Amino acid sequence: MGISFEACMLAAAIVWGFVQLVAAAQAANVQYGLKWAASPRDIEMPPLNPVPGRINRNFRNYMETFPFFAAATSSLSLQAFTTG
Repeated sequence: MGISFEACMLAAAIVWGFVQLVAAAQAANVQYGLKWAASPRDIEMPPLNPVPGRINRNFRNYMETFPFFAAATSSLSLQAFTTG
């Protein structure tokens, strides 16, 4: 039978989300340093520079919309309304 197109896109979206997570974390680590990365982050830090800030906002936006995509593709797969 094979994997449906929707399931493949969900898997690709999960991988893309992980890539964005790593990019956002790395961008913040470059600006703030490893001491900040290992700290409890109890103090307020200055805002991120433009490029790391954009990467971080991109990741946050993705995390807001991903659950809706995951729910839609999962429900389609469970109801067998898929193309595969």
